[in-house]
Amino acid sequence: MKVLERLAKDAYEDKYFKELYDKANELLFNVLFQEQNIHPLSQKELIHILRFCDILSNSEEAKYRNLSYKIITLLHPFYEGDSFYKTVSTAVLNKLGNFPALELLEYQAQLPLDREMEREIKKVFHKIDNFEGMFLTDHQFRLYKKLQNSNSFSFSGPTSMGKSFMMKITIADLMKKDNKPNIAIIVPTRALIHQFAAEIKSELYGLIEEHGFTIITSGNLEGIEIGDSKLIMILTPERLLAYLSDDSYPVIDTLFIDEAHKLAQGQDKRSVTLYTAIERAIYVNRDIQILFASPNVTNPEVFLQLFNRNTEQIFYSNESPVAQQLFYIDIFEGKVVHYTDYESKTYRPEILDEKDGLSIINSLSKDKSNLIYCNSIRHTVEKAIQFSERFGVKVTSQKENEKITEAIETIKKTVHPDYFLIDCLKRGVGYHFGNLPQVIRHNIEALFKEGVIKYLFCTSTLLEGVNLPAKNVFILQNKNGKRKFEKVDFWNLAGRAGRLKYELSGNIFCIREEKNSWKKIDDLIKNKEQILLKPTVSSNIETKIKQIEAAIENKNIEKSTVSEREIIHYLANIISIDTIELPTGYKTPIIQKLLDRNEKEILELAQNRVKNITVPKNILKSNQLIDVIQQESAYQDILENKNVPKSILFPNAVNYENCLAVLENFYTIYQWGEYESKLKNKEALRYFALLMNKWINGTSLNELISDRISYFSTNRKNIFEYKNNERQAVRFIKGNKWHVNTLINDLIREIEEILRFHIQKYVNHYYLMLQEVLGKNNAGTNWGNFIEYGTRSSAGITLQNLGLSRHVADYLIRNYPQYFKFKDGRLINIRKNRLLEELDENSIERQEVLLFL
Repeated sequence: MKVLERLAKDAYEDKYFKELYDKANELLFNVLFQEQNIHPLSQKELIHILRFCDILSNSEEAKYRNLSYKIITLLHPFYEGDSFYKTVSTAVLNKLGNFPALELLEYQAQLPLDREMEREIKKVFHKIDNFEGMFLTDHQFRLYKKLQNSNSFSFSGPTSMGKSFMMKITIADLMKKDNKPNIAIIVPTRALIHQFAAEIKSELYGLIEEHGFTIITSGNLEGIEIGDSKLIMILTPERLLAYLSDDSYPVIDTLFIDEAHKLAQGQDKRSVTLYTAIERAIYVNRDIQILFASPNVTNPEVFLQLFNRNTEQIFYSNESPVAQQLFYIDIFEGKVVHYTDYESKTYRPEILDEKDGLSIINSLSKDKSNLIYCNSIRHTVEKAIQFSERFGVKVTSQKENEKITEAIETIKKTVHPDYFLIDCLKRGVGYHFGNLPQVIRHNIEALFKEGVIKYLFCTSTLLEGVNLPAKNVFILQNKNGKRKFEKVDFWNLAGRAGRLKYELSGNIFCIREEKNSWKKIDDLIKNKEQILLKPTVSSNIETKIKQIEAAIENKNIEKSTVSEREIIHYLANIISIDTIELPTGYKTPIIQKLLDRNEKEILELAQNRVKNITVPKNILKSNQLIDVIQQESAYQDILENKNVPKSILFPNAVNYENCLAVLENFYTIYQWGEYESKLKNKEALRYFALLMNKWINGTSLNELISDRISYFSTNRKNIFEYKNNERQAVRFIKGNKWHVNTLINDLIREIEEILRFHIQKYVNHYYLMLQEVLGKNNAGTNWGNFIEYGTRSSAGITLQNLGLSRHVADYLIRNYPQYFKFKDGRLINIRKNRLLEELDENSIERQEVLLFL
């Protein structure tokens, strides 16, 4: 063992050091929880703990380096003016290569010559081209060197490590290559698409212009003039599959998978969709460069292994550039547990006398940025309203108040004047969930990042990767929806505490305010260095092979939940489709795993299931969410009627009657009653036809909401509301804000989940088959694009493809068409400067134009 490593180990195990560290933690706790017993370290104790800290920083082991940094952050609020603290803190941060933290210190202590030289050398090597004033930390730099020239790579680290930033650095390097690649980044949700696209466009704008790249956020290139330019695509797995379904589109050369741990979410069939999208991209281009990024996963090689890639190209680090303090607040038992690096300590502070989670949040959060996690949209909205009514404060700054006012006006125009978010914003509070309209979501994220609103109540959008760090993260439930947190979920969420470049540390508060929550909390919190994942595909093949076999044979699957059955049927469908490749010699990763396990029987059953399927292979592979029996049924219907094309084409006229006819036809040929739980009720098709017609023809969300409210009020319809956590049917009352907001959120969910996902999935599939049978020129109108974008305007679709929200794209086309030049349906020029002159300075329209055009 090296001398420095032995010294660090001895320091870590030293009894006196542990006493000093406990005292520093207790000092922070007492100040944070407003206790009276404040006992600062003596000057002698301060010098001693800082000497220990310096020793720990010289280690190469992350555990010691993290502890060294945590000591600096613990002492900073109390001793930042002390000359010895200034010197040691500067030396330690230099040693750790944590330049973002170093910039937060308002002093530059003089260091010994060797330390000064080390810092300057690091700054030269750690400086990032194309990101002015940015320097990599030590572990970021090690990762960066490994990433260069790797054809397959998987890396993992703490949420605060900056995985998205490392991806953007790598993308910047790829853009400067002589042989420039087409790049695709897979993100889990639509909510993350536009955030990542905005960051790429703003941070890499110069390279995009210089090297001729086009940024797109959709699976089709309609209306976009590409020419010789290369593509950077930010897509969900579903949109990637849509892109790959068109053989005429440019081949993807590099594939980034952000939030790769989603491949191992065993209760969510989207994990299988992500697998399918990656496998399909590899099938199209066997030489594709593929890079996985995931948070806190100790075995990042599993993602490479899943796709039969070289498992040596990995990087794992648990070294964090932001220190975090973790507290468990148990209101029922009147205690707070402070988890430190050695052991937990229990306190009973007076602050718990309030017996109220929101009061505690208010007491602990003053003048800081705060994220409050709730496990459902309903809880998120309820808590945000309650907090804003009790503790919210009107924004006083004129500039910030103007931004709040503009956001409120946007919500009134795009959603409804009675939307609860308006009341919250007036008092400096916001809420955020994935189904919020894009234009509103962008606005809320910007207000929070700028510090205009200090409190943001949110759902699992943070678990999906939305980048919204805060000084404090309050976690009110240990669940995502109804499912208990996995350890990787908890630390991904908790890792949002502390904003790199803005704060040295962050606080995580787990609050137990419901009697049955937070059981076995230690299982979530402890040993976060041992988060070992197994991808959903692999785990199901190993443990549920008999159920998969039953699904292939169309038998009942017993002793399983709804989500488990969905995943098993999905895997059975994928295996069946993948066996079609066997005669060609190509074996998909999932087929290879079955062969390795000698599962010949299941492969024979799968081959038998598809032996009479005539749907073209490329369509089957791009639509594995749809059962092969459904696909064949629809395909045969087209073949039988192809001599009378009018009977099978999507009509040119989009009206209620035609929408209903399409849905009723699909109900029959796709056998929705048997296969599609979300569209099982045939009576509901009339409602969805009405919604579909209005949405496609560009009816604004605001108008749709007003129509819905009027219908429910006039026809005295019932809605569901919760009383004492029980769902009850009650008569809709137009003047009841809770009723109106329930109706609004239900409508938004139906548009996003039913219309734009489930129905669009079948419409896109059907159109692909029309192209296959009739040819592209005779396939008629693609309603799939109309549903995706909520418009029939080719100009509106093009602008949304570039990243604009539906609302802003429609607004610009209606009010400023003179600044957009189209030729043969493609956008060839935007008079951006003139357009910006016309738009109000604080308007959301101007913000989106600056970001995306």
